[in-house]
Amino acid sequence: KIGSGLLDLNLNLDTLHSNLNSIWKRTLKKIKKYKIVVRLEPTNDLRVDAFLKCYSAMQKDKAFDGINPNLIRLLLEKKSSSFQVNFFVAEMTDEEGMTIELGTRVCVKHGNTATDFLLYINKEGKKYWASTALYWHAIEYYKDFDG
Repeated sequence: KIGSGLLDLNLNLDTLHSNLNSIWKRTLKKIKKYKIVVRLEPTNDLRVDAFLKCYSAMQKDKAFDGINPNLIRLLLEKKSSSFQVNFFVAEMTDEEGMTIELGTRVCVKHGNTATDFLLYINKEGKKYWASTALYWHAIEYYKDFDG
């Protein structure tokens, strides 16, 4: 199943939020309850290798081809002021105070457009709606992005 859509980031966040369907709104409330934190990670070899390892395992586990890891590495080499690859990481703290990484969303900013490119969510991330947390954080980040 393939889907596509555009989101006008010229709208303010309140308007963007009010335009969401009820499922999205309920999910965003759950994310706040779970205290999921999303941060932009440096795009270094360690982060890229960790992501590609998880993504490749997910490809095998779910039996899909996906994007070749070599393409991802080539894109990272093309970084410039008008072309960036960003890694957003979602995590939460469990009852014992341990940080649990839930997943990573990779977005590509090219010119005045940001494209949701790749996503890896582990079992805990799926349970706690990390995909939505990562997506909403990327929206907030690119909404305020100046270059």
